[in-house]
Amino acid sequence: MQQEIKSVHLIRAIASTAVCIFHLFCGNNRLFDSNNFFKKTFSYGYLGVEMFFILSGFIICYVLPKNFNIEDISPFLKRRLLRIEPPYIASIVLVFTLNYLSHQLTGLDNKISWINVFLHLAYLNNFNLGTYLNPVYWTLGIEFQFYILIALFFPLIKKTKHVIIFILLSLAVPYLNTYLSAGYITIIPYASLFGLGILFYYYQNSQLINSNHYIVFTTILLIQIYYSFNTQYLLVSIFTLLILNFWRSENKIIGYLSKISFSLYLTHVTIGGKIINLGLRFFHTELSRYFLFLIAFTVSILFAHFFYLIFEKPAIKFSKKIKYAPNQAA
Repeated sequence: MQQEIKSVHLIRAIASTAVCIFHLFCGNNRLFDSNNFFKKTFSYGYLGVEMFFILSGFIICYVLPKNFNIEDISPFLKRRLLRIEPPYIASIVLVFTLNYLSHQLTGLDNKISWINVFLHLAYLNNFNLGTYLNPVYWTLGIEFQFYILIALFFPLIKKTKHVIIFILLSLAVPYLNTYLSAGYITIIPYASLFGLGILFYYYQNSQLINSNHYIVFTTILLIQIYYSFNTQYLLVSIFTLLILNFWRSENKIIGYLSKISFSLYLTHVTIGGKIINLGLRFFHTELSRYFLFLIAFTVSILFAHFFYLIFEKPAIKFSKKIKYAPNQAA
C-alpha cells in the first residue's frame, strides 16, 4: 500500500497548507482589499477541509483491522481520542494563553467560559452549543461523528451489497440536512465526501467493489456533491480522487508538511492570526503586508514543527499502545 500512503501525504500537505494560507491571507479584511488578485485566488483555500474529509473516509478504513468487529469499537475510539485530544487540548490552552497576553497588553476582557471549554472537549459545539474558540475546531466535531459512524458500520460492511447500501446511504443523508440541521454543523451534508474516501478504500483493498462499481458510484457521489454544494466542491473532490488514484511520488517537503499537517491546522489561526493582527499596526503599505503574511506563514510552520514534536508525536505514540482484540492487525 506504499503508493496510497504517498498520495495521502500529498493530500495532507496541500489541504493543511491551503487552509493555513486561506485564513492568514483572507481571514483579516484589513490585510488586503477584496479586489486583490491573490486574495481572490487564496479564497478557495477553505476547500482543503473537504480534501481532509475525503481523505478521512479512506485512511480511517485503511487503518482499521480487516476483521474489525463490535469488540474493537472501544479500542478504536480510544486510539482516536488519544491521537487527537492531547494536541487539541494543547491548542485550546494556547488560545487562552495568547488571549490572556492580549488582555494584559490591550485591557480587553477575555473571560474563560468553562462550559464552552467542556463543549469543545466533548465536540458538542457543532450542535449549535457555544462558540468556537478557533474557527477550525468545527471540523473536529465532524471527524469525531465520522469515527462513531464508521465504528458502528464497518463491522457490517463485509459483502458487496452492504457496501453498496452504505454508499447509497451516503447519497441520501445530505437531503435530510434541510429537516435536521436547525443550525447544527453535523456530518450530514458532508456524507458524500466521506463516502468517496470509503468507496476508494474498498475499491483498492478488497474484492467487494470492482472497477465498474467504483466508476458508477464515484460518479453518482460527485453529482451529489455538485448539487449539494457547488462547482468548487466538485472540482476539489475530483482533484483529491486523482491524487489518491494516480500520485506515486514523494519528496522531503511533501513528507514534512504532511507530518506537521494536523499541528499546523490546529495552531495557524492562533499563531499566524495574532502576528497579522499585531503587524497591521506597523505594516501599512500593500507590499509590506505581503511581507507580513510571509512572516506569519513562516512562523506558523515553525511553530507547528515544535507543536508536533511536543504534543502530537507523543500522542501518536501513546495511541498506538491501545491494542485491538487478539489476532487483529493494528
